Amino acid sequence: MLTEGIGIPTYGAITGKEAKERISDAILDAEVSASSFWLSQNGMKAGSGPIGPLLLINGFLAKILYPFTSKIADQDSFMESSVLQCESDIRTKGALTLGAVYESLAPFGAAGSIRDAALLPEFANCDLEKTGKIITISGVIKI
Repeated sequence: MLTEGIGIPTYGAITGKEAKERISDAILDAEVSASSFWLSQNGMKAGSGPIGPLLLINGFLAKILYPFTSKIADQDSFMESSVLQCESDIRTKGALTLGAVYESLAPFGAAGSIRDAALLPEFANCDLEKTGKIITISGVIKI
């Protein structure tokens, strides 16, 4: 069997670098959804109107910071299906959980962005499946 160590990727696998990029995009989507949910629940009361743009900035910062806070190594390979599941869970479960607990998660700003970059994959229970070193055979042999 050939290994990924010599540069032949496993069929249905993506690199850690690509996984981090895709998860970062999902984090931004989740931040926007969570912010919208929080704002819809709180409306304009208690000065939450001016907070709206800060929440979106928080989302962009969380997207940028995730690759640095992640434990995913660029050279690792993961099954694409597990990355897709993680993205989906972040956009749904992660966003709903974050939106529901925003009130108790202070402060916003840089500390909030680091917090969200770390918490969203945890809320979503992202468990990426490493491919290992042996090429998988999944119905169709791809080398």
